[in-house]
Amino acid sequence: MKKKKIGLDLSRVSSALESSAEATIAQQVDGREEDNDKSTIKPGQTNKNPINLFRIMNIQKNQIRRNKKNDYPIVEIEKLEWSILHFGLIEALSVHYDPESNMYELEAGERRYTAITNLINRYGNAIPSDSEEYKNYKKNVEQFDLNGIPCKVEEDSHPLYSEARLIIANAERRPDDPAFMAKKTHDLARIYHEINAMLPANEKFSINEKIASDLGIGTRQVMRNKQFGSLEPELQQVLAKRVGINEGARYHTMTPDAQKKLAKDIEETGTVPDVDSAKKIYEASNSSSLFQIKEEEQKEQASISPEKAVAVKKSADVKAALKSLNRQIKKIKSAFEEYKEIDEDLIQTLGLFNPSEIQDEILAIIQELQSLER
Repeated sequence: MKKKKIGLDLSRVSSALESSAEATIAQQVDGREEDNDKSTIKPGQTNKNPINLFRIMNIQKNQIRRNKKNDYPIVEIEKLEWSILHFGLIEALSVHYDPESNMYELEAGERRYTAITNLINRYGNAIPSDSEEYKNYKKNVEQFDLNGIPCKVEEDSHPLYSEARLIIANAERRPDDPAFMAKKTHDLARIYHEINAMLPANEKFSINEKIASDLGIGTRQVMRNKQFGSLEPELQQVLAKRVGINEGARYHTMTPDAQKKLAKDIEETGTVPDVDSAKKIYEASNSSSLFQIKEEEQKEQASISPEKAVAVKKSADVKAALKSLNRQIKKIKSAFEEYKEIDEDLIQTLGLFNPSEIQDEILAIIQELQSLER
């Protein structure tokens, strides 16, 4: 569950202000702006509507440019095109002004910008017709070609603040991708570290708490995401598929060269050694590889009796099961810590177990384990 946002200018604004902005957008989308000519809106020009707390402006689409730092995938664009064509634009884009190029750079809304551009290209020069789609275009989209696209203009265009807003805005709109989110958490930590370095001592803030607030995750998850995001890209890729973010974060203490060697061997063998073993293999002066380790294991197995081989196999199975159980216990502990922060009324509304009921379940498991020992 997302936690209440903390201070600083980068925090997202309240729902009350959003309502005011949406009201302003609705006026623009309905074509009720006082100035509807197609000329470029000058930087610093303010909207005459007194409730426009966000400084919403209509900006021509050819004066809006994509953000080079936005590497979020543009997905399901056809669905968004259909929605805008039939219902119009529900939320303004978010941009900042670059005086050097006289352009507005996107911070949030690249999918919406792409969808609107596609619709204008498709229907703008089409032969007028009585089709339902063309009528919808005239009603809901054409005004964006004639009068510009509604955009929320961010006042602070400093590159660091802009990059942070880009990450935060997209984090809540994109499909879940834990590995990608870990990378973005790591990037956000770097940005906030640089921002903190510019601030006076009395204005510095806790980076982990700020990220947790902005992304709506726990501070523990922030730390794990940062650790995983600091891994070499190739190791991130193989660990995300095989052990997940939280377990994969443990490998952040390995050297970059060791991480690259580990990633290559995991890809080729499908084996993921524990962190301590990985360090011994790849950070020792006589660095081996997983292939050599497997060969040595095979030689050792060939030299022992069948009975001992069975015992070794059982021992390995038990060890693997216990390690799996240990990971689950850690996950449960982490989840329970976050669960305790959920409002009791919301727990009741959603029909979730309350903490006392969870405690009863845990006690039942303990009693079952104790009965097995007898």
